[in-house]
Amino acid sequence: MSRFLTVFLLSISLQGRGQAQLGDIITVRKPNGRTIQTFTKGSPIEFIDPNGRTVTGRIQDIRDDSVFLVQLDVRTLYGNTGAVLTDTIGAWTTGYHYRELVRIKVFHRGGFVRNVLPTAMMIGGAGYAVLNVINGAYLDEPITDPENLQSLGIALGVFGAGFAMKKLFPPNNYTKPKHEIRYIRMK
Repeated sequence: MSRFLTVFLLSISLQGRGQAQLGDIITVRKPNGRTIQTFTKGSPIEFIDPNGRTVTGRIQDIRDDSVFLVQLDVRTLYGNTGAVLTDTIGAWTTGYHYRELVRIKVFHRGGFVRNVLPTAMMIGGAGYAVLNVINGAYLDEPITDPENLQSLGIALGVFGAGFAMKKLFPPNNYTKPKHEIRYIRMK
């Protein structure tokens, strides 16, 4: 029993030591204090800086109120044989104060209306219109038949409504002004 207790206490102390070496963190929180996402050393991050530029990279370190990113310049090249190659041209480290992270891209589900419904309406409307035209050609029915035009109008209306929903409710994964970006010192 004492051997089990010793191993248990040793594992807890090592686990605490591993977390202390993790470093500082950046969190994005809702107005009620609930954490949306946490960024630590090694996390990929995409944000908008005060100049309006989108910055993408992997967090190399977070310390002293600053976030240090490794940014990569990845380009597609064409070889002598015409083969397409993807290669990293350069890599550099840049530092940003955590208040320079104006809006951070976070992962949150957009829901059924924002993600699934517009696409399903567009696919269903276009599919029904194409199927209606193909069936009309196969059965030698004119497209200008009032019954056929009504079906085509409904199908294209459903497609148009899905397209409008996709444009009116785009997936916006960046933080809003009401969200708080907080630097937390872990040491």
